[in-house]
Amino acid sequence: MNRKHIFTVEDAFYIEGRGVVLVGNCLVTKALLFPNQKLELVLPSGDLAVTEIIGVDYFTKCFSDNQAMGVLVALQHKEQAPLGTKVYAE
Repeated sequence: MNRKHIFTVEDAFYIEGRGVVLVGNCLVTKALLFPNQKLELVLPSGDLAVTEIIGVDYFTKCFSDNQAMGVLVALQHKEQAPLGTKVYAE
């Protein structure tokens, strides 16, 4: 995969019946992510995982210029992408 580091997971939460939302500050200007797009996750342990995007939301954190994003992915437990996980996309 020709990949770019999009963000590092700063928070994650599970939505019953939907999946896991991964939240972090976007590192790529004008990053475009789409439903059904594959993401590669590099866990803090160094292990690799692949998941698929279900939905994306871009928002600005209060009192910050950093653009944050939340990505709903097809994981069933937030522990599958612990804090510090690096998220890569094509």
